[in-house]
Order: sequence, then C-alpha cells, then structure tokens
Amino acid sequence: MFNMNNMMGNMNMNMNMNPMGMNNQLMTNLAMDDTALKIKSIIDPYEKKISELEKIIKQKDFEILVLKEKLNKYKNNMNNNMNMANQMSMNNNVNWMDFYNNKINGMNLGLPNLNDNQNIINLPLPNMNLIFNYKGKDYNEQCNFDEKTKIVCGRFCRRLEINYKNYNFIWNSKRINCKILSQMTIAQVGILDNSKISVNAKPKDNSEDEETDSDGECECEGEKFTVFFKGTAGRSITININPEHSIKTLLRKYLFKIGKINEFGKNNLVFLFNARKLYFNDESKIKDWLSSNCQVSVNPIYNITGGYNDNN
Repeated sequence: MFNMNNMMGNMNMNMNMNPMGMNNQLMTNLAMDDTALKIKSIIDPYEKKISELEKIIKQKDFEILVLKEKLNKYKNNMNNNMNMANQMSMNNNVNWMDFYNNKINGMNLGLPNLNDNQNIINLPLPNMNLIFNYKGKDYNEQCNFDEKTKIVCGRFCRRLEINYKNYNFIWNSKRINCKILSQMTIAQVGILDNSKISVNAKPKDNSEDEETDSDGECECEGEKFTVFFKGTAGRSITININPEHSIKTLLRKYLFKIGKINEFGKNNLVFLFNARKLYFNDESKIKDWLSSNCQVSVNPIYNITGGYNDNN
C-alpha cells in the first residue's frame, strides 16, 4: 500500500543530498509551465476561431455545390420546356397558360438559403421573341413571359416612333391591347415564343383618346411636359406626359406610379401648384395650367401623428 510518509521522507533525503540543484530545477519547471499557460491562453481563441471558420467554409462549399446542381437542373428543364412550347405552338388549341403553370411553376428547385437573412435568389427569366408585323414588314421584339402585353407593345412602338394608342395589336384573332388584356402578362394572354402580332391602325373615329394607366408612363408622340411631384418626405416623383392630356390623367399616372391608384378620387391627398388645388375630376388640359419642369406639392390630409403614411 502506498505510504505517504515514506514518499515524503525520500523527498527530504533527496533534497538534503542536493538542495541547491533540486531548487533550481523546480523553479525552471514552474517558469516553463507558466509561460506555456500564457502562450496557450493567447493561441486558444485563434485556434477556436479558425476551427469555426473552417466549418463554415465547408458548409458554404456544400451549399454552392447544391446551388450549381439545382441551377443546371433549372436551365435544362427550362430549355426542354421552351422546346416543348415551340412544338406545341403549331397547334391552335394549345393553352400556354396551363403549360406554363404545370411545367414552370410546378418545378421544385429547393434552393437553400445562403445566410441567416434568408435572401431570395432571383434566377434569370428565359427570353422570348415576338414578331410584330407592321405595314407588311416583320420586326423582332425580345421580351420575358412575365411582362405585361402593353409594356412590350409600347416598347415596340417607341422603337418605330409610332403612337401606341393609335394602333390595334392582333394575336390569334384577339386584340391584345384592349383594356383587360393589355394589363395581363404575355404568359397569361397565352402568347408563345415567336408568335406573330399584327399591328393595324385604329379607325379614325376611335373614342379611346385617353391612355390607360399601365406603368405610369406616357406613350404619346411629340412634346412632353416633365412634372415633379414632391411629397412631405422630400422624395420627388417624375412624370413625363403629353401636355394635351388632362389634369385628371396626370394625377392618375402619378398615383399609379407610386402604387396608390386606390387613392384616386378620395380626399386623402391634396395636390397644389402655385397655390392652386388640382382635382381628380379636372378634364382641362395640362398645358392650360402647368408648365414643363414645374413642381406639384403632394400633402396628406390626415394629421401628422399617424393618420396617413406618405412615403413618396
């Protein structure tokens, strides 16, 4: 059995035999241990951080690999689907909206989140080509299937410097620039890649002389007035519009552009120019009251304490 008294006796004998040498060795060992502890306390946090970063890098490498595989799968599926759509376009009874919903929206990409903020990854949409036939000549117009028909047709008109509202756009015996279809996307209308759209002048007695709101922009040819709408928050919204249009149309375009078209006709906002109030039902021409590069003040009616949130 271990005997503590014997061990202590032996230590005393050894120290008596060489007391100076033993003390020097003990002090050296203690000093080395203290230095090692200090060094270890400095190094440990760095080693821990390096280990954590290495784990994160491995995780991100894995996520990148998964993303690449999913992206390749997405591209391959999209190419296959677009080829199928082109083949189906030869059948007049095809419903491309069903094809789009079943084949494109039904794809489960399963893209992982790359950070704690769960940022959304916006993959590029496939391009389409439409063929506009104007005065016997074909013109190609690139677009995406989620663009509104009015936007695509308006872009074609700007290329040829013609007035959008003076023409009818016919596809598959349907006038796609009517008020309902013009606000629908290419996919919703059912237009396919390389579809041909006929552009025909409207009859002279056509009564649709005011534009639809579309994206808040004016497609008219000729002179344009630039009107700056300035809200209480200081932000300025610019509208470029033909001065032959009415004050009513100007205010509608402004509200449409800031996403508050539901405020049209209500009393929540006051529009002022040179101390004169502009009204939603004012049919007088813009040029009769405003000038180009003028500024219209937009003021909320509600009190400052939070009745109306004016973010423009």
